[in-house]
Amino acid sequence: MHVPLNTDVMTSPTTDQISAWFDADPDPDTHAELADLVERDPEAAARRFESRLKFGTAGLRGPLGAGPDHMNRVIVRMAAWALGTRLLADHPDGLVVVGFDARSKSRDFATDTARVLINLGLAVEVLDDVVPTPVLAHSVIDCGAIAGVMVTASHNPPSDSGYKVYWGDGAQIIPPIDRDIERLISSRDPLSEAELADESVSLLVSARGRIDAYLDTVVAALPGAGTTPVHSVYTPLHGVGGQTVLDAFQRRALVAPTLVADQFEPDGDFPTLSLPNPEEDGVLDLAFTTADVAGCDLILANDPDADRLGVAIRRDGRWRTLTGDEIGTLLGDHLLRSGSGPGRVVACSFVSSTALDRVAAHHGVQMRRTLSGFKWIIRPSIEEPDLEYVFGYEEALGFAASPLVRDKDGITAAVVLTELASSLATGGSDLVDRLDEIALRDGLVMTRPVSVRYEHDIAAVTTLMAELRDVPPTTISSHPVVVDDWLTHADPVDLVTLDLGAAGQVLIRPSGTEPKIKAYIEVAIDDVTDIEAARATLSARLDAIATAVDELLTR
Repeated sequence: MHVPLNTDVMTSPTTDQISAWFDADPDPDTHAELADLVERDPEAAARRFESRLKFGTAGLRGPLGAGPDHMNRVIVRMAAWALGTRLLADHPDGLVVVGFDARSKSRDFATDTARVLINLGLAVEVLDDVVPTPVLAHSVIDCGAIAGVMVTASHNPPSDSGYKVYWGDGAQIIPPIDRDIERLISSRDPLSEAELADESVSLLVSARGRIDAYLDTVVAALPGAGTTPVHSVYTPLHGVGGQTVLDAFQRRALVAPTLVADQFEPDGDFPTLSLPNPEEDGVLDLAFTTADVAGCDLILANDPDADRLGVAIRRDGRWRTLTGDEIGTLLGDHLLRSGSGPGRVVACSFVSSTALDRVAAHHGVQMRRTLSGFKWIIRPSIEEPDLEYVFGYEEALGFAASPLVRDKDGITAAVVLTELASSLATGGSDLVDRLDEIALRDGLVMTRPVSVRYEHDIAAVTTLMAELRDVPPTTISSHPVVVDDWLTHADPVDLVTLDLGAAGQVLIRPSGTEPKIKAYIEVAIDDVTDIEAARATLSARLDAIATAVDELLTR
């Protein structure tokens, strides 16, 4: 195709790169987008080629669009080739399972991945319909696969797509595998059609069959149900978890939830939401309205690929949204009550609440604190086989309530949380009552996240983290600060701790999947006698610290 390149404002390498990209791009949408950009704004077109999406924490994730710094079929084909080449270094043959969500281009990305891998000599199964991410993660182990690919951007904005890779152990890849794949992507040019298997190759297997296997194996093995029916409202936020959640509730003989009808069917345009993330303000508004009409006191919300769970309950006539740390504390304590023995282990990330440490100590089990991300939180289940992995979580609404899925799973979390609510209702209490009970037993810990989004401006994130290290604050909300830069540790991590002494602590890090800086605030009272007074004291302290942290991140 002839492309009108303005060589007066582009260097020859850029024009050559763009021409090569046009030749390799099979997608008429991104093809037309880049052609239009070259014609209207050559400098903007050139900027698309100044950098490339890096394969890292969760594989690839970024905005859909033309060029190497966006998610598109060219970059996905390169990633699939790099993955297949890396797999063949360890496995001369083997099966790769590929799933996808309902976002734009997801099915195309899954098909391209399969065609590239088959051309390299690997066996591939592509699920024939959308599936939740936990189902794909379980399928890797269930099928004895050497790897899995899930095309999903999880809770990212509607304009994004992503590409998550699992290894044969059923967990997300860790170093050095991710670095190997990134290096291989960097080593080559865009693929030609000759490097893909023919489109007519039959690849599809039943997504329904994989979902049933997940229900029969994972959901069926969860601890026992509560005895008093609890009627909830559920929304998948236009994602792919809806029917699987309904099936899971039916398998567990739970009352079918009332659905947020306008958000139930998978829709990659997310017409009722700007950000399909249950952590964000306003995302549960339709669920609140639905619950008010239905008279329900419990709301459950999955993110679009159903690997996260948001929860809200009605208390004193008002809705209270539980934090990820509160849900993690509830689930961890509940699952530990369901078993016995010191050979059990629970895990959470460094940026999650220390409440789970206190719960673990009460139950006499082992506790593991890990780096952020479920690829680390799940490692004890793989690397310490002599222990019984009971539960893991991260504060960003990710929970592993079953060791049979080696990633976060919002479906099993929804089932266990509902069964806990049912059990508590039998005694006339609810989830907040259980949180109060735990606080009186173990001490009250309260947390609050603060995050700032930079609208795909990764450079701004890097700059602000550098400024935080170069000119750290001396006080936060009048509390003296001791700074710990984790980049100076033996195993460096892009994380900064602001220790406020007895007043609490703040941990700050860049997001691994979005252009965000995230701060995690924790305050605590060890000995609690008056729970309401303790909550009021800590809430006021959180308010003041959160205001100061927000000012710090937006300076």
